[in-house]
Amino acid sequence: MNFANPVSIEFGRGVLERLPDVLGPRGCVVVTTPGAVAREVLARVEQTCGSRIEAVLDDIAPNPTPKAATEAARGLSRVSADVIVALGGGSSLDTAKAIAAQRHPDLDDEWLASHLAEGAAFPEGFSPARVIAIPTTAGTGSEVTCWATLWDPKVRRKHSLAHPRLFPETALVDPELTLSLPRELTVSCALDALSHAMEAVWNKSSNPVSDALALRAIATLPRALRDVLGDPGDVVARASLQEASVLAGLASSGTRTALAHSMSYALTLSLGLPHGLACGLTLPAVLDLNGSAYPDRARLIGEALCATSLDSAVKDLYAFFAEIGVPEMLARYLPSLDPLDPLDDLDDLEGDLVVPSRAGNNLVAVGEGEGRSLLEGAVRELLAHRDGA
Repeated sequence: MNFANPVSIEFGRGVLERLPDVLGPRGCVVVTTPGAVAREVLARVEQTCGSRIEAVLDDIAPNPTPKAATEAARGLSRVSADVIVALGGGSSLDTAKAIAAQRHPDLDDEWLASHLAEGAAFPEGFSPARVIAIPTTAGTGSEVTCWATLWDPKVRRKHSLAHPRLFPETALVDPELTLSLPRELTVSCALDALSHAMEAVWNKSSNPVSDALALRAIATLPRALRDVLGDPGDVVARASLQEASVLAGLASSGTRTALAHSMSYALTLSLGLPHGLACGLTLPAVLDLNGSAYPDRARLIGEALCATSLDSAVKDLYAFFAEIGVPEMLARYLPSLDPLDPLDDLDDLEGDLVVPSRAGNNLVAVGEGEGRSLLEGAVRELLAHRDGA
C-alpha cells in the first residue's frame, strides 16, 4: 500500500486571511473567473494581498482548453511572480496548474499541446511555479491533487496534465467563499465530490487510507448538501460540504477516478452537461454493477449511506438524487428526453464512454456497449423519479 499527499491544508472560516503569510515575500499571479469577480471574492484577495499581486487573470472559462491555458501562460511571460494563486472552482485550479507547468524555464509555446496530444515528455528537472489553491466551490478536489483537466472540443477529447510537482503547495479552504454559490452549481459540485469518493472505494488502487477518507466523505455529503439546500447561508453546513469535498479529493488523489468519470467526458464534450452532473448521474448504476461482483466494497458504501443492502443503497441513492433535483437538471440539459426513449439526445454522443485510463481503474471491466447500457439505465431511472414513479 502507498498513499502520499504533500499539500498543506488550512481549513476553516476566515483562512483566506492567511494568504499573505503563506505567500511570504513572494509575488503572485491570481487566476480566477468572472464569477469570482462578480461575487467579490477576487476583491477580498486583492485587499488582503495588495502589492504582492503582480497580475490577475480573471477571465477563465469553464472546461479550459489547452489553447486557452497556453495563451494565458504566454500572456504572463514577462511577469516574474513565483506563485500562481488559483481562486475558484475546477476550471481556475486546472488552468493555474497548466500555467504553473509552463513556467518551467525555456519551455516553448507548443510544449503543452504536444505533451497532451502526443505524449511529449516533461523536461528534465521539471520545475513548475508553485500553486496556492483557494477553492470557492465544494466538489472539485483539485486543491489536493496533482492533476489538471483540459478539454479539446475540436477532437472531443479530455486531457489530464499530471505530475507530482503539480500538487498545490497549500490549499486554503474557506467555507465562507462558497456561501454565494447558486443552487445548481452547489449540487453539481457536490456530485463531483461524491463521484471522487465512491470511485475511490470501488477502485483497483483502493487502500485503507483512501477508504477511510472516501467513506467519511460519503457519510458526510448527503446530510451536508440537504442542509445547504435548505439554508444556503448556513456556513456550518457549507463547511461540512467542503470537508466532504476535500476528503474525497484526498481519497481520489491516491486512486484516480474510474468508470463514472470515464462515462462523463462524452456527456460534457458532446452535450454540455456540467462535469459534476455528468459524473454523478451514473453513480447508482455503477454501484449496482460493482456491488454485485464485489459485495464487500458495496457494503462499505452502503454502511456510509446508512443502507441495509446493496439494493437499498442503490434505491436510496436514486431517491437522494431525485430529492436534490438531479432529474430536473438532466432534463434541462437534454430537453428531448422521453421516458420511453431516453436516448434521443444521447444518440448525439461522440467519443468513447469507456476511456481506458479511467474505466480501467474500475473493479469490474466494462466494454463500450455495457457502458452505454449503464448510462441508459441510469437516465431511465432518473426520469422515472422525475415523473413520480
